[in-house]
Amino acid sequence: MDKICIKGQKELYGEIKLSGAKNACLTLMPLSILTSETLKLSNVPNLSDIRTMQSLLKSLGCSINYCSQNNSLELETKKITNHIADYDIVRKMRASILVLGPLLAREGNASVSLPGGCAIGARPVDLHLFGLEKLGEKAEIGSSFIIMTIISGAIMPSVMGFIADGSNIQWAYIAPLICFFMVWLSTRLGQK
Repeated sequence: MDKICIKGQKELYGEIKLSGAKNACLTLMPLSILTSETLKLSNVPNLSDIRTMQSLLKSLGCSINYCSQNNSLELETKKITNHIADYDIVRKMRASILVLGPLLAREGNASVSLPGGCAIGARPVDLHLFGLEKLGEKAEIGSSFIIMTIISGAIMPSVMGFIADGSNIQWAYIAPLICFFMVWLSTRLGQK
């Protein structure tokens, strides 16, 4: 691991600009799939994972405008043009699984390649599938893809109950599931 050694008795001073948190940004970006309106993000870090997520969202129909002067992103998904999150993009980054819930919520079906891109080894995506299944949906897992379709008339238990069951949940990763639930709920209430 790299380190900085400071020798001497001098006081440190000055200013540095901190970029936003990568994982927070990666969690928010797929939410642009849920709406046809523009999602604006500021203080976006200039990292390869962010660019990979941009590529993935573009492949699904999202138009993206990145402003390097103020590190902001504008994402707009007027129309979903593809329901399949391609392996060539998804394999590069584990966070690609985060498009599953929003894509399923907006379009009713989604097919996402099993993600890769984890330098610390294989990590399961079972929390995402567990959450969606608790919301009443079923996943079909093939050798390389997760395929989900909204089941007509599925009964969804309380999303808060499933969240309360998890003791080590990374809350940032739950946001797409909550958004999925909200879209699902509003759709069901609109049908009655």
